[in-house]
Amino acid sequence: MIAGDLGSWAAALRFEDLGEHAIHTVRQRLVDTLGCGLGAFGAGPARAARRLARAARRLARALPAGPSTVLGTRDRATADVAAFVNGTMVRHLDFNDGYLGLAAGKLMGLDARQLTQAVNIAVNGHIALRQVRAGELSSWKGSSAPNAARNGVFSAWLAREGFTGPAPIFEGEMGFMRQVSGSFALEPLEFPRSPESPYAVSRTLTKMLPTNGEMQTAVWAALALREQITDLREVDRIAVDTTHIGWTILGKDPEKWRPATRETADHSLPYTVARVLVDGELTASSYDPHALTDPVVGALMARVEVREDPALTAMLPTRIPNRVTIGLTSGAELVREVRNAPGGHGTPMTDEQLEKKFAALVEPLTTEARWRRMLDEIWHVDRAPAVTTLMQALVVDDDRTPRESS
Repeated sequence: MIAGDLGSWAAALRFEDLGEHAIHTVRQRLVDTLGCGLGAFGAGPARAARRLARAARRLARALPAGPSTVLGTRDRATADVAAFVNGTMVRHLDFNDGYLGLAAGKLMGLDARQLTQAVNIAVNGHIALRQVRAGELSSWKGSSAPNAARNGVFSAWLAREGFTGPAPIFEGEMGFMRQVSGSFALEPLEFPRSPESPYAVSRTLTKMLPTNGEMQTAVWAALALREQITDLREVDRIAVDTTHIGWTILGKDPEKWRPATRETADHSLPYTVARVLVDGELTASSYDPHALTDPVVGALMARVEVREDPALTAMLPTRIPNRVTIGLTSGAELVREVRNAPGGHGTPMTDEQLEKKFAALVEPLTTEARWRRMLDEIWHVDRAPAVTTLMQALVVDDDRTPRESS
Protein backbone atom coordinates (compact mmCIF):
# COMPACT_ATOMS: atom_id res chain seq x y z
CA MET A 1 0.00 0.00 0.00
CA ILE A 2 1.19 3.51 -0.83
CA ALA A 3 0.97 4.89 2.72
CA GLY A 4 3.03 1.98 4.05
CA ASP A 5 5.61 2.40 1.29
CA LEU A 6 5.93 6.10 2.13
CA GLY A 7 6.25 5.38 5.85
CA SER A 8 8.90 2.69 5.36
CA TRP A 9 10.93 4.85 2.99
CA ALA A 10 10.87 7.92 5.25
CA ALA A 11 11.79 5.90 8.33
CA ALA A 12 14.79 4.33 6.62
CA LEU A 13 16.15 7.51 5.00
CA ARG A 14 19.33 8.94 6.57
CA PHE A 15 21.19 12.22 6.12
CA GLU A 16 24.06 10.22 4.64
CA ASP A 17 21.72 9.08 1.85
CA LEU A 18 21.43 12.64 0.53
CA GLY A 19 23.70 13.88 -2.24
CA GLU A 20 25.53 17.22 -2.08
CA HIS A 21 23.25 18.69 -4.76
CA ALA A 22 20.15 17.89 -2.72
CA ILE A 23 21.73 19.25 0.46
CA HIS A 24 22.84 22.48 -1.19
CA THR A 25 19.41 22.88 -2.77
CA VAL A 26 17.88 22.68 0.70
CA ARG A 27 20.26 25.42 1.86
CA GLN A 28 19.21 27.56 -1.11
CA ARG A 29 15.52 26.98 -0.38
CA LEU A 30 16.03 27.96 3.25
CA VAL A 31 17.64 31.25 2.17
CA ASP A 32 14.70 31.87 -0.15
CA THR A 33 12.00 30.73 2.25
CA LEU A 34 13.23 32.59 5.31
CA GLY A 35 13.92 35.75 3.31
CA CYS A 36 10.37 35.71 1.97
CA GLY A 37 9.01 35.14 5.47
CA LEU A 38 10.93 38.03 7.00
CA GLY A 39 10.06 40.20 3.99
CA ALA A 40 6.38 39.83 4.90
CA PHE A 41 6.97 40.44 8.61
CA GLY A 42 4.87 43.61 8.71
CA ALA A 43 2.03 42.37 6.47
CA GLY A 44 -1.51 42.17 7.82
CA PRO A 45 -1.89 38.37 7.71
CA ALA A 46 1.54 37.92 9.31
CA ARG A 47 0.60 40.25 12.18
CA ALA A 48 -2.76 38.48 12.58
CA ALA A 49 -1.08 35.08 12.72
CA ARG A 50 1.38 36.26 15.37
CA ARG A 51 -1.49 37.69 17.41
CA LEU A 52 -3.16 34.27 17.20
CA ALA A 53 -0.03 32.60 18.54
CA ARG A 54 0.14 35.06 21.45
CA ALA A 55 -3.58 34.66 22.18
CA ALA A 56 -3.20 30.88 22.29
CA ARG A 57 -0.33 31.30 24.72
CA ARG A 58 -2.37 33.59 26.97
CA LEU A 59 -5.16 30.99 27.07
CA ALA A 60 -2.69 28.40 28.31
CA ARG A 61 -0.53 30.39 30.71
CA ALA A 62 -0.22 27.40 33.00
CA LEU A 63 1.53 25.47 30.20
CA PRO A 64 5.05 25.94 28.84
CA ALA A 65 5.35 28.43 26.01
CA GLY A 66 6.14 25.70 23.50
CA PRO A 67 9.34 24.45 21.90
CA SER A 68 9.08 26.30 18.58
CA THR A 69 9.94 29.87 17.59
CA VAL A 70 7.81 32.38 15.68
CA LEU A 71 9.97 33.63 12.80
CA GLY A 72 11.62 37.01 13.36
CA THR A 73 10.71 37.11 17.08
CA ARG A 74 11.62 35.59 20.42
CA ASP A 75 8.05 34.36 20.88
CA ARG A 76 7.58 30.63 21.45
CA ALA A 77 4.65 28.48 20.40
CA THR A 78 3.69 24.87 19.96
CA ALA A 79 5.07 23.33 16.79
CA ASP A 80 1.73 23.22 14.97
CA VAL A 81 0.96 26.89 15.68
CA ALA A 82 4.48 27.95 14.72
CA ALA A 83 4.21 26.01 11.46
CA PHE A 84 1.05 27.94 10.60
CA VAL A 85 2.34 31.37 11.64
CA ASN A 86 5.74 31.02 9.99
CA GLY A 87 4.25 29.50 6.85
CA THR A 88 1.77 32.37 6.55
CA MET A 89 4.67 34.83 6.61
CA VAL A 90 6.61 32.82 4.02
CA ARG A 91 3.72 32.55 1.57
CA HIS A 92 2.18 36.03 1.90
CA LEU A 93 4.22 37.75 -0.84
CA ASP A 94 3.87 34.80 -3.24
CA PHE A 95 7.60 35.23 -3.80
CA ASN A 96 8.49 31.54 -3.47
CA ASP A 97 7.10 28.18 -4.50
CA GLY A 98 6.84 25.28 -2.14
CA TYR A 99 7.63 21.62 -1.97
CA LEU A 100 5.28 19.33 -0.08
CA GLY A 101 7.03 16.45 1.74
CA LEU A 102 6.58 14.00 4.59
CA ALA A 103 8.94 15.66 7.17
CA ALA A 104 7.20 16.29 10.53
CA GLY A 105 7.02 12.65 11.54
CA LYS A 106 10.64 12.05 10.57
CA LEU A 107 11.75 14.97 12.74
CA MET A 108 9.71 13.54 15.63
CA GLY A 109 11.48 10.19 15.31
CA LEU A 110 8.41 8.18 14.28
CA ASP A 111 8.98 4.61 13.11
CA ALA A 112 7.63 3.20 9.85
CA ARG A 113 4.31 2.09 11.39
CA GLN A 114 3.71 5.47 13.00
CA LEU A 115 4.65 7.33 9.83
CA THR A 116 2.15 5.24 7.89
CA GLN A 117 -0.59 6.17 10.36
CA ALA A 118 0.39 9.85 10.15
CA VAL A 119 -0.14 9.70 6.39
CA ASN A 120 -3.50 7.98 6.86
CA ILE A 121 -4.68 10.62 9.33
CA ALA A 122 -3.38 13.60 7.35
CA VAL A 123 -4.84 12.55 4.02
CA ASN A 124 -8.26 11.60 5.38
CA GLY A 125 -8.84 14.66 7.53
CA HIS A 126 -7.37 17.50 5.53
CA ILE A 127 -8.54 17.67 1.92
CA ALA A 128 -8.63 21.35 0.93
CA LEU A 129 -10.89 23.01 -1.66
CA ARG A 130 -9.56 24.70 -4.80
CA GLN A 131 -11.85 27.69 -4.16
CA VAL A 132 -8.86 29.26 -2.42
CA ARG A 133 -7.56 30.14 -5.93
CA ALA A 134 -10.89 31.04 -7.59
CA GLY A 135 -12.83 34.30 -7.78
CA GLU A 136 -11.82 37.03 -5.34
CA LEU A 137 -8.84 35.69 -3.44
CA SER A 138 -8.58 36.15 0.32
CA SER A 139 -5.75 36.16 2.83
CA TRP A 140 -6.30 32.40 3.14
CA LYS A 141 -4.54 32.09 -0.25
CA GLY A 142 -1.23 32.48 1.55
CA SER A 143 -2.29 30.39 4.55
CA SER A 144 -3.71 27.26 2.92
CA ALA A 145 -0.29 25.61 2.55
CA PRO A 146 0.77 26.67 6.09
CA ASN A 147 -2.45 25.13 7.36
CA ALA A 148 -1.52 21.89 5.59
CA ALA A 149 1.84 22.01 7.39
CA ARG A 150 0.07 22.59 10.71
CA ASN A 151 -2.19 19.61 10.00
CA GLY A 152 0.84 17.49 9.13
CA VAL A 153 2.48 18.29 12.46
CA PHE A 154 -0.71 17.52 14.36
CA SER A 155 -1.23 14.25 12.46
CA ALA A 156 2.32 13.19 13.31
CA TRP A 157 1.68 13.99 16.97
CA LEU A 158 -1.44 11.82 16.97
CA ALA A 159 0.40 8.93 15.34
CA ARG A 160 3.24 9.21 17.85
CA GLU A 161 0.75 8.83 20.69
CA GLY A 162 -0.85 5.74 19.17
CA PHE A 163 -3.68 7.07 16.99
CA THR A 164 -4.40 5.11 13.85
CA GLY A 165 -5.93 6.41 10.66
CA PRO A 166 -8.30 5.00 7.98
CA ALA A 167 -6.62 2.49 5.69
CA PRO A 168 -5.91 1.89 2.93
CA ILE A 169 -6.20 5.66 2.60
CA PHE A 170 -5.17 5.86 -1.06
CA GLU A 171 -6.51 2.62 -2.56
CA GLY A 172 -9.55 1.96 -0.33
CA GLU A 173 -13.19 1.78 -1.37
CA MET A 174 -13.76 5.33 -0.13
CA GLY A 175 -10.14 6.39 -0.29
CA PHE A 176 -8.23 9.21 -2.00
CA MET A 177 -8.07 7.61 -5.44
CA ARG A 178 -11.79 6.87 -5.75
CA GLN A 179 -12.95 10.09 -4.14
CA VAL A 180 -10.40 12.65 -5.35
CA SER A 181 -7.55 11.85 -7.72
CA GLY A 182 -8.24 8.75 -9.73
CA SER A 183 -5.85 5.84 -9.89
CA PHE A 184 -2.09 6.34 -9.76
CA ALA A 185 0.96 4.32 -8.73
CA LEU A 186 4.10 5.00 -6.73
CA GLU A 187 6.97 2.57 -7.09
CA PRO A 188 8.81 2.23 -3.75
CA LEU A 189 11.89 0.77 -5.40
CA GLU A 190 12.25 4.02 -7.35
CA PHE A 191 12.19 6.26 -4.26
CA PRO A 192 15.53 8.04 -3.77
CA ARG A 193 17.80 6.16 -1.38
CA SER A 194 21.39 7.19 -2.07
CA PRO A 195 23.54 10.30 -2.75
CA GLU A 196 23.26 9.57 -6.48
CA SER A 197 19.44 9.58 -6.42
CA PRO A 198 17.43 12.48 -7.91
CA TYR A 199 15.64 13.89 -4.85
CA ALA A 200 12.45 15.86 -5.46
CA VAL A 201 13.77 18.96 -3.71
CA SER A 202 16.20 19.38 -6.59
CA ARG A 203 13.23 19.85 -8.93
CA THR A 204 11.65 22.68 -6.95
CA LEU A 205 11.50 26.17 -8.44
CA THR A 206 12.31 29.64 -7.14
CA LYS A 207 11.08 33.06 -8.19
CA MET A 208 12.76 36.32 -9.05
CA LEU A 209 9.39 38.06 -9.21
CA PRO A 210 6.77 38.29 -6.41
CA THR A 211 3.82 36.79 -8.25
CA ASN A 212 2.16 33.53 -9.20
CA GLY A 213 4.47 30.90 -10.70
CA GLU A 214 2.44 30.34 -13.87
CA MET A 215 2.59 34.09 -14.53
CA GLN A 216 6.36 34.57 -14.31
CA THR A 217 7.07 34.11 -18.03
CA ALA A 218 4.26 36.52 -18.98
CA VAL A 219 5.85 39.23 -16.84
CA TRP A 220 9.28 38.68 -18.37
CA ALA A 221 7.72 38.84 -21.83
CA ALA A 222 5.91 42.09 -21.01
CA LEU A 223 9.07 43.64 -19.57
CA ALA A 224 10.99 42.78 -22.75
CA LEU A 225 8.31 44.33 -24.96
CA ARG A 226 8.13 47.47 -22.83
CA GLU A 227 11.66 48.35 -23.92
CA GLN A 228 10.34 48.69 -27.49
CA ILE A 229 7.51 51.10 -26.58
CA THR A 230 8.31 54.78 -26.21
CA ASP A 231 4.84 55.89 -25.11
CA LEU A 232 2.15 53.68 -23.55
CA ARG A 233 -0.47 55.75 -25.35
CA GLU A 234 0.68 53.91 -28.47
CA VAL A 235 -0.69 50.64 -27.06
CA ASP A 236 -3.97 49.72 -28.74
CA ARG A 237 -4.45 46.18 -27.46
CA ILE A 238 -2.66 43.50 -25.44
CA ALA A 239 -3.18 39.76 -25.86
CA VAL A 240 -1.79 37.27 -23.37
CA ASP A 241 -1.78 33.69 -24.62
CA THR A 242 -1.35 31.24 -21.76
CA THR A 243 -1.73 27.64 -20.67
CA HIS A 244 -4.92 26.00 -19.48
CA ILE A 245 -3.90 26.44 -15.84
CA GLY A 246 -2.90 30.04 -16.53
CA TRP A 247 -6.31 30.76 -18.04
CA THR A 248 -8.14 28.94 -15.25
CA ILE A 249 -6.53 30.62 -12.24
CA LEU A 250 -5.17 33.87 -13.70
CA GLY A 251 -7.57 35.07 -16.39
CA LYS A 252 -10.96 33.35 -16.37
CA ASP A 253 -12.68 34.92 -13.36
CA PRO A 254 -14.18 38.41 -13.68
CA GLU A 255 -12.58 39.31 -10.32
CA LYS A 256 -9.16 39.06 -11.98
CA TRP A 257 -10.14 42.08 -14.09
CA ARG A 258 -10.94 44.26 -11.11
CA PRO A 259 -8.74 42.92 -8.28
CA ALA A 260 -9.68 44.34 -4.89
CA THR A 261 -7.14 42.40 -2.83
CA ARG A 262 -3.43 41.77 -3.04
CA GLU A 263 -4.08 38.07 -3.30
CA THR A 264 -6.37 38.51 -6.31
CA ALA A 265 -3.99 40.94 -8.02
CA ASP A 266 -0.93 38.70 -7.81
CA HIS A 267 -3.07 36.00 -9.46
CA SER A 268 -4.34 38.33 -12.19
CA LEU A 269 -2.68 38.24 -15.62
CA PRO A 270 -4.39 41.43 -16.85
CA TYR A 271 -3.45 43.44 -13.75
CA THR A 272 0.13 42.23 -13.48
CA VAL A 273 0.94 42.63 -17.18
CA ALA A 274 -0.56 46.14 -17.18
CA ARG A 275 1.29 46.98 -13.96
CA VAL A 276 4.72 46.06 -15.32
CA LEU A 277 4.07 47.89 -18.58
CA VAL A 278 3.38 51.04 -16.57
CA ASP A 279 6.17 50.66 -13.99
CA GLY A 280 8.86 48.76 -15.84
CA GLU A 281 9.31 46.50 -12.80
CA LEU A 282 7.43 44.21 -10.44
CA THR A 283 8.03 44.46 -6.69
CA ALA A 284 6.17 43.53 -3.52
CA SER A 285 4.68 47.05 -3.47
CA SER A 286 3.15 46.51 -6.94
CA TYR A 287 0.20 44.94 -5.12
CA ASP A 288 -0.24 47.55 -2.38
CA PRO A 289 -3.80 48.93 -1.97
CA HIS A 290 -3.03 52.25 -3.67
CA ALA A 291 -1.52 50.42 -6.65
CA LEU A 292 -4.70 48.42 -7.21
CA THR A 293 -6.70 51.59 -7.80
CA ASP A 294 -4.20 53.22 -10.17
CA PRO A 295 -6.34 54.67 -13.03
CA VAL A 296 -3.48 54.38 -15.53
CA VAL A 297 -3.21 50.65 -14.91
CA GLY A 298 -6.98 50.33 -14.98
CA ALA A 299 -7.18 51.96 -18.39
CA LEU A 300 -4.47 49.66 -19.75
CA MET A 301 -6.18 46.56 -18.31
CA ALA A 302 -9.24 47.43 -20.39
CA ARG A 303 -7.16 46.69 -23.49
CA VAL A 304 -5.98 43.26 -22.27
CA GLU A 305 -7.31 39.95 -23.57
CA VAL A 306 -6.29 36.61 -22.00
CA ARG A 307 -6.54 33.48 -24.13
CA GLU A 308 -5.80 29.80 -23.65
CA ASP A 309 -3.42 28.32 -26.22
CA PRO A 310 -3.38 24.48 -26.35
CA ALA A 311 0.11 24.59 -27.87
CA LEU A 312 1.40 26.33 -24.74
CA THR A 313 -0.50 23.93 -22.48
CA ALA A 314 1.23 21.02 -24.22
CA MET A 315 4.61 22.31 -22.99
CA LEU A 316 3.64 21.77 -19.34
CA PRO A 317 5.14 20.78 -16.93
CA THR A 318 8.64 20.89 -18.42
CA ARG A 319 8.08 24.51 -19.35
CA ILE A 320 5.61 27.13 -18.07
CA PRO A 321 5.18 29.38 -21.13
CA ASN A 322 3.28 32.56 -21.89
CA ARG A 323 3.14 34.77 -24.97
CA VAL A 324 2.38 38.50 -24.93
CA THR A 325 1.32 40.35 -28.07
CA ILE A 326 1.00 44.13 -28.09
CA GLY A 327 -0.76 45.85 -30.97
CA LEU A 328 0.19 49.50 -31.47
CA THR A 329 -1.96 52.30 -32.81
CA SER A 330 0.39 52.45 -35.81
CA GLY A 331 -0.69 48.96 -36.79
CA ALA A 332 2.60 47.39 -35.76
CA GLU A 333 2.55 44.27 -33.59
CA LEU A 334 5.11 43.30 -30.94
CA VAL A 335 5.30 39.65 -29.86
CA ARG A 336 7.33 37.94 -27.15
CA GLU A 337 7.03 34.33 -25.97
CA VAL A 338 8.94 33.20 -22.90
CA ARG A 339 8.98 29.51 -22.00
CA ASN A 340 11.28 29.42 -18.97
CA ALA A 341 11.49 32.06 -16.25
CA PRO A 342 14.63 32.75 -14.21
CA GLY A 343 14.44 30.37 -11.27
CA GLY A 344 12.85 27.65 -13.41
CA HIS A 345 14.29 24.28 -14.38
CA GLY A 346 16.30 25.66 -17.28
CA THR A 347 17.76 28.66 -15.47
CA PRO A 348 17.94 28.01 -11.70
CA MET A 349 18.81 30.94 -9.47
CA THR A 350 22.41 31.13 -8.30
CA ASP A 351 23.56 31.50 -4.71
CA GLU A 352 24.40 35.13 -5.46
CA GLN A 353 20.92 35.84 -6.83
CA LEU A 354 19.30 34.23 -3.80
CA GLU A 355 21.45 36.28 -1.44
CA LYS A 356 20.59 39.49 -3.30
CA LYS A 357 16.89 38.65 -3.05
CA PHE A 358 17.23 37.87 0.66
CA ALA A 359 19.01 41.17 1.30
CA ALA A 360 16.35 43.20 -0.53
CA LEU A 361 13.60 41.57 1.54
CA VAL A 362 15.29 41.82 4.95
CA GLU A 363 17.16 45.15 4.70
CA PRO A 364 14.13 47.20 5.84
CA LEU A 365 14.00 45.21 9.08
CA THR A 366 17.57 45.16 10.32
CA THR A 367 21.18 46.20 9.77
CA GLU A 368 23.51 44.86 7.10
CA ALA A 369 25.65 43.17 9.73
CA ARG A 370 22.61 41.35 11.10
CA TRP A 371 21.23 40.13 7.76
CA ARG A 372 24.68 38.96 6.71
CA ARG A 373 24.89 36.95 9.94
CA MET A 374 21.45 35.54 9.17
CA LEU A 375 22.67 34.38 5.77
CA ASP A 376 25.74 32.77 7.28
CA GLU A 377 23.62 30.84 9.79
CA ILE A 378 21.26 29.64 7.05
CA TRP A 379 24.02 28.48 4.72
CA HIS A 380 25.58 26.47 7.57
CA VAL A 381 22.40 25.23 9.22
CA ASP A 382 23.44 21.59 8.85
CA ARG A 383 26.42 22.27 11.13
CA ALA A 384 24.40 23.96 13.89
CA PRO A 385 23.92 22.04 17.17
CA ALA A 386 20.19 22.84 17.07
CA VAL A 387 17.77 24.78 14.90
CA THR A 388 17.35 27.17 17.84
CA THR A 389 20.66 28.76 16.88
CA LEU A 390 19.27 29.70 13.47
CA MET A 391 15.97 31.01 14.81
CA GLN A 392 17.76 33.21 17.33
CA ALA A 393 19.84 34.72 14.54
CA LEU A 394 16.67 35.56 12.59
CA VAL A 395 15.20 37.86 15.27
CA VAL A 396 14.82 41.30 13.69
CA ASP A 397 15.84 44.52 15.43
CA ASP A 398 13.05 45.72 17.70
CA ASP A 399 13.76 49.40 17.06
CA ARG A 400 13.36 48.98 13.29
CA THR A 401 10.29 46.75 13.41
CA PRO A 402 6.75 48.25 13.38
CA ARG A 403 5.21 47.97 16.85
CA GLU A 404 2.31 45.62 17.26
CA SER A 405 0.01 44.99 20.17
CA SER A 406 0.48 41.86 22.21
